[in-house]
Amino acid sequence: MVDATINMVVKQLAPIIEKRVRDEVNLVLNSAKEAGSLVSKLKMIQQLLNDAERKGVTDPQVKAWLWKIEDSAYEMDDALDEWEMKNMNWKWKDPKMFLISGRR
Repeated sequence: MVDATINMVVKQLAPIIEKRVRDEVNLVLNSAKEAGSLVSKLKMIQQLLNDAERKGVTDPQVKAWLWKIEDSAYEMDDALDEWEMKNMNWKWKDPKMFLISGRR
């Protein structure tokens, strides 16, 4: 009787646990893709800012716009740094995840 109850509980919990694990793995993988996309965008922003500096932009409105872009780029960079630190802390807590991620 107890074995039947345990089997029933396991059969009901297994799909729930599997779904949660899959969701967590997908969340980590998707956040890594988004981080890569942000890095690419930051590189483009840096090129834009370097080009504007090289051309010696003097229009005050354009300068203000460029400062806003630069400020946003710093915020994006800070967010990426924070994400990377949290990701590294997570990997250190579970060394198996460090090996699974493919990054060493």
